Amino acid sequence: MSCASACLLLAREAGIVAGLNSLIALFMHGLGVGSGLGSCLLIAQAVGLSVYPAMRLVPRWLGHWPPLGQFAALAATLALATGLGLAVGSRLAGLDAVLWQPPARFWSIYGASVGFGAAISTVFISRKRLAAARSQAQEERLCRLAREKGLAEMRLVLLQAQIEPHFLFNTLATVDSLLEENPSQARALLQELVTFLRLTMQALRSPDSTVGQELDLVASFLAIFRQRLPDRLRVAIEAPPGLRSRPLPPLLIQPLVENAIRHGIEPAKAGGEVLVRVSESGARLIIEVADTGAGMGQGLPGSGVGLANVRERLAALHGNAASLSLFENRPCGVRAVLEIPWA
Repeated sequence: MSCASACLLLAREAGIVAGLNSLIALFMHGLGVGSGLGSCLLIAQAVGLSVYPAMRLVPRWLGHWPPLGQFAALAATLALATGLGLAVGSRLAGLDAVLWQPPARFWSIYGASVGFGAAISTVFISRKRLAAARSQAQEERLCRLAREKGLAEMRLVLLQAQIEPHFLFNTLATVDSLLEENPSQARALLQELVTFLRLTMQALRSPDSTVGQELDLVASFLAIFRQRLPDRLRVAIEAPPGLRSRPLPPLLIQPLVENAIRHGIEPAKAGGEVLVRVSESGARLIIEVADTGAGMGQGLPGSGVGLANVRERLAALHGNAASLSLFENRPCGVRAVLEIPWA
């Protein structure tokens, strides 16, 4: 807590104590204590302003005491502070003889003052403990959120790690299968893979990317598949230049493209086209990946590891604010629509 905040808190509590003291003075005046309301105000304020700082400071020194010891120390502090306040207040009000004689009168006033002081002290100690409990709960909540954030980030890294080798191993397997049948095509495919890895290496080390970087990666990714399917795959990428600099989590578009090729283009005898289109609608980024391949007739292509990872990453990053939906494409194929709120 800053010095200004601490001073403001003390001033507010002192004002509350002064107000309660005034109410106690009215009560004392109603009982006929003193020679008038002014003397009652002096005595009540002296007692209250003696009890308040004592009960405010003493609990700080009792943190390691057992509960019974704390109670005894607080009771003794309250009794001493009340006696001091009565002595000072009666002297200021010029009521020494009146207030202290006869003894029964003094003890009744003293007992009432202790009772009022105990009530006021209980209120402030309870408020302090409640504030400490709230502060501790807030700290625990922040720690829990930090742990959850760390777990979410770790989960994203693991999900991303699942996506990366999935494509890499499949491509290397294809290169291996082409080495004997068509060495030149295998070499060209390997060169495209090296180009792709160069483009992705830096991006994969960072949790952040941009629309432009992701589209460049997708273009390189599609170039590899065009080597594998030279006569069956057509590619189109559409994105306004103004959107290319917008932030985008890495490896969200690539699984959609791979899904379109695996479930749409490869099963179709005539192949087809893969269209990647980026646009915006209000405060949302819209990414569409459409293919003109086999379509829904081959079963809804939405249960694979790649799309499951995309959905999990969206949930971890944006909760319910982001979505991935699959639709039938016209005249054939599947259209995947990814909607992400702008950061």
